[in-house]
Amino acid sequence: MKVFERIFLYSVIAIMAFRVFLVDVKVESQSSVQGEIRARNIVVVDDKGNEVIRLISSSKGGLIMINNKDGVEVASIGTLSGGSGGVTTYNKDGVEVAFVGTSFDGDGGVWINNKDEAEVVFIGTNSDNIGVWIFNKDGVEAASIAALSDGSGGVTTYNKDGVEVAYFGTTLSNNGGVIINNKDGVKAAFIGTTSDDSGGGVWTYNKNGIKGVAIATTDEGGEIRTYDKNSVMGTVMSTIDEGGVIMTGNKDGTGTIMVTDRDGGFVDIYNKNDCQVISIFHTEEGHGGIWVYDRDGKNPAFYGHEK
Repeated sequence: MKVFERIFLYSVIAIMAFRVFLVDVKVESQSSVQGEIRARNIVVVDDKGNEVIRLISSSKGGLIMINNKDGVEVASIGTLSGGSGGVTTYNKDGVEVAFVGTSFDGDGGVWINNKDEAEVVFIGTNSDNIGVWIFNKDGVEAASIAALSDGSGGVTTYNKDGVEVAYFGTTLSNNGGVIINNKDGVKAAFIGTTSDDSGGGVWTYNKNGIKGVAIATTDEGGEIRTYDKNSVMGTVMSTIDEGGVIMTGNKDGTGTIMVTDRDGGFVDIYNKNDCQVISIFHTEEGHGGIWVYDRDGKNPAFYGHEK
């Protein structure tokens, strides 16, 4: 057999053998495709053999763990101890910094931690209140924005000790208001709507939470009230129809009343038994006069012009 014939024959045989090999490989590959892969542990590695993804089963359920190029876990998706699920992320040092999932009571939420793993933000449901809770670097609650369980909403801030010091939102009377507390959590001021919904006002309180001053709008106009340390009203300045009133009193009742109305003005003075003893007024003719009474508010004596 000539050399050329041998080369041609060998080439044909080689081509036929390679074709048979390809067909066998294709058939084998197709036959190895499975509709389901069952395993307890699946590990994915990079080109250097470093583990980057692990799919495992545990007593809680399934878990997917993802590592960075240095082998530090940076994220995981899995089942929690209560049977619910969640997604967790970690910083490059392996510290948990965020979690999105289900809480122990079955509600959804987002938890964000700082690099020291202290919780700094929570978004979700807390005791039937839905909102955002913010914490300082020490994990102490500093502020919250929430929709309350009764359907109202509000913003609350806290001092570094976790004491509520301010609230802006809906009050129990379903009106808007601002509540300011001292460092001990005792109410020091309130800005909002009056109890009878006649208008707005400002109320201030002493260190024990006892009302000291009230400035409010009434149906007739404006009003200012001051109180003693026992919350007994001492002074009232109020607007009335076509005039104004100033009243002062002690713990037992009214002491002095000064009134101006459409007809003019007058002053009434009361003793400690709340009996009127002096009245400075004007007569029907427009003259001035002073009426003096005994301690029981009787037997008046008049000093002034009769006509």
